[in-house]
Amino acid sequence: QSYRMRGLLDGLGLPMACPDTPLHYYHPRAPLYQEVRNVQYLINLHKASALIVDSCGMAAGGDINTTQPAIEYFAGLGGLHSYDGTPLTTLTLAHTAKNIESGKRSAYGNAYWTNEPSSIWEIIPGQRGLITLHNNKANDYARYEDIYMQVTFNGEDIGTVYSLADAPVSPDVKNHKHWQVIYDALCSTSSTKTISELTGLSYTTVNNELMSMAKA
Repeated sequence: QSYRMRGLLDGLGLPMACPDTPLHYYHPRAPLYQEVRNVQYLINLHKASALIVDSCGMAAGGDINTTQPAIEYFAGLGGLHSYDGTPLTTLTLAHTAKNIESGKRSAYGNAYWTNEPSSIWEIIPGQRGLITLHNNKANDYARYEDIYMQVTFNGEDIGTVYSLADAPVSPDVKNHKHWQVIYDALCSTSSTKTISELTGLSYTTVNNELMSMAKA
């Protein structure tokens, strides 16, 4: 708990002893829907207007690929409000499951995880430490353009550094039959076997094309 808080406060440039810290950490002992009264008490106590759940896997209290834990989780979120009685802003961190057959990614493959949130941001890993922040759902505003970030690790003292980056340059696909579909698949995996499954190309074809792309 103290390690996580230290990392969060370091990122905000605040010391651990800061009396005005905007963050308050709570480690529940039960699923969120059973902790609503305790969480609401802390929201009122600290006059909080936002809640970050990190991550929903622990907060849902069950198999998050199934319906019931999802219903209970979102019912718990819906039972909370800001300290002044207004709607509470919530941010849920969740991993995604990938459907190998279709190549699509979804939050646990359960409709509740995509239908209930008002906004969804997806982190898509790329090559050489590049990640893409993709706003793939926006109920109340126009979707943002993709945001690209470079992730580097500079040792224990500085730690992980995130910086804005330029959009990756797609390979020249004009004269290469399979390059675009392979390049698109690389956004979700670097495994030759998985790329073969996603694109329907043979393992040998994918392997040869990857080597050609690397040389190019």
